[in-house]
Amino acid sequence: MNSLNLETYRNLFPDDASFNQFVERIVSDLQFDLRPIMVGEKMLGLTLSPEGAKDVLYERMVSRMAKDPSVLSDLADRLENDDIVE
Repeated sequence: MNSLNLETYRNLFPDDASFNQFVERIVSDLQFDLRPIMVGEKMLGLTLSPEGAKDVLYERMVSRMAKDPSVLSDLADRLENDDIVE
């Protein structure tokens, strides 16, 4: 997965203080579970907080296990028999 690093756009700001203020605002706005990123009426993408990501992963796991219960037995087998798990 490629990331979008805001440092790449630092040169678009008149000074470091402006850039830092922008980053602080972005960080505070991204505290929500799921939030669209908009420019006017155009949606550029969505953000997902760490807590929101955990919820999405949990829902996907539950859904996958409901569709294919063997996933749960495979997971249990790996936990009991895989050398990596201690």
